[in-house]
Amino acid sequence: MSKTISPVFIYAASSFITVAEGDILPPLKQLVVEKSGASVRRVGRFIQLALIGTGECLQGQSYEPATAVYLASENGDMETQIDVLNAMYREQQPPKPLSFINTVSNAACFYIGNAFHLSGESSFISAVGLAFERALSVALVDLQLGRVPAALVGVVDICYLPLQQHRIRIGAEPDYSVGEGSTWLWLSPLIEGKEKLAEVRSAGFVHSIDELSEIGSIPGDYSGILVAGAVSVTDQEKIRQRFPRAVYQSDIDQMPFFNSRQAHVVARFLHQNTQGDFLYINQGIDGDMAYLYLRK
Repeated sequence: MSKTISPVFIYAASSFITVAEGDILPPLKQLVVEKSGASVRRVGRFIQLALIGTGECLQGQSYEPATAVYLASENGDMETQIDVLNAMYREQQPPKPLSFINTVSNAACFYIGNAFHLSGESSFISAVGLAFERALSVALVDLQLGRVPAALVGVVDICYLPLQQHRIRIGAEPDYSVGEGSTWLWLSPLIEGKEKLAEVRSAGFVHSIDELSEIGSIPGDYSGILVAGAVSVTDQEKIRQRFPRAVYQSDIDQMPFFNSRQAHVVARFLHQNTQGDFLYINQGIDGDMAYLYLRK
């Protein structure tokens, strides 16, 4: 017996970015309290950014307590991981108990659930490239099949000083501005009477632009907004040939560099006072592409 596939809608979105100035990172502790109401101690920037982004996304929302959390990151809580490794191997000291526990990046989900009184399941998804898109795809399947009533999907990236080493770690150019990011979407099947930001028309992964052309849910004469993230020059040209009527937008180059900055373009579009379609395409290091097709 086949299961009914429910349409999914985005009801809230947030995009929080910090910029590293020299070897100084902006403090986050007060923002955590303001955005989440949580006064947490002895946690690093990864958990702080997760709480700030979640708080901005859920602010003013009446949400289902059973909302599931899907947190993604390419490098996870590298601050805590590096600090623990330095203590163990350089200083020959045992790690602090709480720091050791927080090396598991899913610990951020615990703090989110505690701060916002969420009782749903949680997942941490790490991937080199397309981490946000992979977390979103898992959440969409769970929502469409009715496994969860609502989903909070986020991606978090932090800086770890010194910046010279951090740039090497994340593949940024030596003179490029770097930063941190926390992007979140709150999704659910239709909630009667509640204002929505957009409907998720389709989402998934393809190996090439040719495969993207075969997706029936994306019209051949697509004329809405199109954002191509970290896509190769060759594939960008193929995308333009595939969607000649699309309106191309991107402010990615104006952002500081961090692994998931493409995801912030999605959140920013959702808050634009415009109606219409939005097609987002991003490319992983293996050449595979993720796509997300929204309608406002």
